[in-house]
Amino acid sequence: LQGAIIILSLYLGWFFTETKHRIADKHWLLNRKPFSCRPCLTFHFGWILSGVVALVISNLAFFILGATLSLITWLILEIENDSMIDD
Repeated sequence: LQGAIIILSLYLGWFFTETKHRIADKHWLLNRKPFSCRPCLTFHFGWILSGVVALVISNLAFFILGATLSLITWLILEIENDSMIDD
């Protein structure tokens, strides 16, 4: 289940930062981090979704694992984002 949450977070982070549905372009208040940053938005989707599922199943360990995996995902995306060459 955590894998599905991370995959969903990755998709939502991409969808809302790198497509025509970019959140930061919808309103001037949203034109800042985490809404304009794919790693940041993915991290927030990950821990929030893990928190919601953890509340539903009443399992604190699930939330801790989800938050940790979200942080690791953020770190990987941040490293990938920094290593990209801008044209």
